[in-house]
Amino acid sequence: MRKIESKEVKLKRGTYNESSLVDKVCSEAQRRSYHHKEKFASGKHQSMFLDTLARYCDYEYDPETKKYKVLEVYKYPKSLYDSKIHKGIYQYLAPLILYQVVYGKDSKAKKDRMAVITSLDLAHITNLVNSNYNNMKYNQDAAHTDLDFDQNVLTEYFNKADNRIDDYIRRCIKYLSAMNCVIYNETHMIGIMPKTAEINNGHVIIEPAQVRRATDEEMELYAKLVEQASKKAKIVYDSEKWYGKKALRYNTELTRLMRENGIIFVCRAFELWRVDEKQCKNILKSFSDKTITQRQREIGIVFKQIMDTNAENRFAKNPKLVSNYIEQFKRLSDITLPYDSEDILPALPSAKNRDYQEKLQEKYGYEIEYGIGGHENESK
Repeated sequence: MRKIESKEVKLKRGTYNESSLVDKVCSEAQRRSYHHKEKFASGKHQSMFLDTLARYCDYEYDPETKKYKVLEVYKYPKSLYDSKIHKGIYQYLAPLILYQVVYGKDSKAKKDRMAVITSLDLAHITNLVNSNYNNMKYNQDAAHTDLDFDQNVLTEYFNKADNRIDDYIRRCIKYLSAMNCVIYNETHMIGIMPKTAEINNGHVIIEPAQVRRATDEEMELYAKLVEQASKKAKIVYDSEKWYGKKALRYNTELTRLMRENGIIFVCRAFELWRVDEKQCKNILKSFSDKTITQRQREIGIVFKQIMDTNAENRFAKNPKLVSNYIEQFKRLSDITLPYDSEDILPALPSAKNRDYQEKLQEKYGYEIEYGIGGHENESK
């Protein structure tokens, strides 16, 4: 796409056919490829075209007429990453993360450095999910008993939601890093079960569980446990760990092996540092069409629409799924994603301890400070 940098793009507000826009914004080679079959050679080529178009204008696409309506032509072309954070779910996620980096309590208390933080932590801070998310995720037996959810649908829902969350957060941080707003380091956090030790007078003390960065040796052990669980569940492809019939066996086996080795969870996390406060604030101003509070209240709805649409597409391709598959997925997204969803705890009487943090504190003697819990999602 290098030729586009020096190419003068002349756009005006109005309606265009796709071929007309290809001629205006694409390189000569891309134009030849498109006009050879009067369509894009691949989905990747189409994605490149849309990324380029978003640098020059704000537009809407009408799938019925297959026409593009240019709403606004930018005075100066945006960078690729600038265009990415201003569309889709990122137009909500990027400003919410930036707000935390600039104004969040951690960024001030730690002299421009955010605490080590997981994708799921950020999902809660930005309101991508609501407080019901953990209460349902970590009380799935109660959700099955009290709310009549299918066990397999529950497992699939939270695996898919966790995957989406991790991917969105990871991409958004990468975009913000490319724009010189943050630098980041990926690390792993580990939760170590408490150790008991008997002292001379007969009293038993329990050392609090630890939540910290995993050492190289601990990650090597975890890799071996993942390998053993994979063999037990006959995993061939990585995606089978999270979807399908093998997923439950794999996760059950890995959880057992982790417990045997004193591990509560392993999860990926980020260390975030603010690079240029002025740059961060300038980019935040570009999202001034909505307040931070509005974005906090709307991002869960946007995420719900994505989850629901994907569930509908899966069911269309595989009608052998349980008959109320879509209904259950939408019920789960209704409960766990929108900002103003009703508290689900009163509807889960079967949960022995209905607050996940209290459960951990009662069982292990600590409260998670960095991670949300559960072992690492590896399906990237």
